[in-house]
Amino acid sequence: MQIKEDDSKVDIYHCIDKQQSAVVMLTDEDDSSTVMVFSGHFTMDDVMKMTK
Repeated sequence: MQIKEDDSKVDIYHCIDKQQSAVVMLTDEDDSSTVMVFSGHFTMDDVMKMTK
């Protein structure tokens, strides 16, 4: 999933495995980038709630 606003961009990746899943969020702004990794048991609904 990708979200764009003005000069910033957020990419969200959701990887599902039998044991656990991971969500990776990459934010890219004019002069900085941030990477956040969440691991645990996430459903697609959980991921959608993170974007609000």
